[in-house]
Amino acid sequence: MIDKALVETCYLAILGRRPESAAVVEDKIARLSSAAALVGELLASPEFQDRTPGWVTDDYFHQAPRIDVAVPGALRQALFDRLRRQWGELGRSEPFWSVLTHDQYRTANLDAAAMARFYDTGAEHAALVELFCSRNRAEIRRGICVELGCGVGRVTKHLASRFETVIAIDISEGALRECRAMAEREGLANIECRLLTAPDELARLGRLDFFYSVITLQHSQPPVQAYILDILLSKLKRGGGFLFQTQTYYPGYRFVAEEHLASAVETMDMHSLPMHEVLRRIAAHGHAILEVTEDMWTGRRGSHTFFGQARPRRSLRAML
Repeated sequence: MIDKALVETCYLAILGRRPESAAVVEDKIARLSSAAALVGELLASPEFQDRTPGWVTDDYFHQAPRIDVAVPGALRQALFDRLRRQWGELGRSEPFWSVLTHDQYRTANLDAAAMARFYDTGAEHAALVELFCSRNRAEIRRGICVELGCGVGRVTKHLASRFETVIAIDISEGALRECRAMAEREGLANIECRLLTAPDELARLGRLDFFYSVITLQHSQPPVQAYILDILLSKLKRGGGFLFQTQTYYPGYRFVAEEHLASAVETMDMHSLPMHEVLRRIAAHGHAILEVTEDMWTGRRGSHTFFGQARPRRSLRAML
């Protein structure tokens, strides 16, 4: 028989952590009939597979699957509309949990102490700007920063002390409502919240000094990601910069736009935009790629952070 103690022990031994929630434990107890079945399921999980050393060879020789990136504008908007409905519902029901999926940040559990902890977590993420600049010996403009996927303003709060203006963009009205409330509480008059109802609206932005986005792009479908990146990268002033993250690869991932639109809507979709699609867009606008590093923002391999400088004045030789 499976009980709570067994589930927790197996999680610690195999995955090195405790179960995400009581609901996960209850699901294992109700669904699996033996300890062998429990162990087998955990060993077969993508999380455990990510921890094993054999994945490097498998990924290195993988064949490229079909991933639609260039699609007609009407189809791209249909994909975006699906995304807006999905995140609109999350923003209405669980605006904080949808950013950090821990039970303490669910609406029913959220109190003043949990709220303070939540916003404190954004400090380290905003500090990535200085960290990447420092280790790449780069200087960036500190004027207008666009944060794509600001959510409830967890990182926005801390970006506001680093830039003259932060344009906080999101597709969820519920999340933006919380972001505005945070800015008002903190007296941060240099934060401007904007609701994005269509990717084309980004073309109306003026010139930018910095583009920042973490744990956002991977939730958008590849055609939407590519289109948004192309617009925002085109807006950067010379000497500005960018720091953004997305998932570029995951075993078995494929994307056919029509199939995706016909599929059931999940709580939170995860997508991959191939790295060559990202690098081509950065290069097309003449930007310098200073660092591409694998991260764990998605909780699984294949996620990368891209950092660089917009059309740098200095030559590469002078930067070395």
